[in-house]
Amino acid sequence: MRTLRPLILLFCLLTWGVAFAKLGDKPDPYEKIEDQAKAQEVFKEVQAFLKKQWGFSLTRSIKIDLVQASVMDKLMSASPYKGNEVGLYMMKDGQHQIYVMEGWNRDYCSGVTAHEYTHAWQAEHCPSGQDIVLKEGFANWIEMKYYDATGAYQFADNVRQEADPVYGVGVKTMMALEDKIGAKKLVELVQRVSTMAEVEKVLK
Repeated sequence: MRTLRPLILLFCLLTWGVAFAKLGDKPDPYEKIEDQAKAQEVFKEVQAFLKKQWGFSLTRSIKIDLVQASVMDKLMSASPYKGNEVGLYMMKDGQHQIYVMEGWNRDYCSGVTAHEYTHAWQAEHCPSGQDIVLKEGFANWIEMKYYDATGAYQFADNVRQEADPVYGVGVKTMMALEDKIGAKKLVELVQRVSTMAEVEKVLK
């Protein structure tokens, strides 16, 4: 037995070394996203995940810009959420445009990017003029699912516990819908309906 101990110890050290190497290969979730190159890197990761997981794709080009808080405030100047938003989607010059506030960690920046990318997808695949609660609720649900899939569980719980009458009510409705019809059918449904009343009928 004594002669096996050094071999066992060596095996454990090698195993741990491989495990730590794998952890080291994963981007640091606490890394602050403070430059455009990092924001683009996050965007590509999010885009690839949403395409693989939910089949999200766009026909129009899309651009992401990392902006300072003061710029975000100007962009949100007419919104009641000014000062609270860290991401924004709009159609600009015929292409999709995403703005994300700089300085947040990679996990949070990724979730916000997933949320805003979902709005771009909605613009091409869902009825125009959808209820704001339905639109934001679905984007919040995708953000939550992204956090869960990438291990950012605290951020996912924050989305689940959102109390806002638009974002919170919307995501809780989506969660109830997922429980009733499943995630795949939920994604299919939001591409057909325009109002929360239509969603409520499915939940009855």
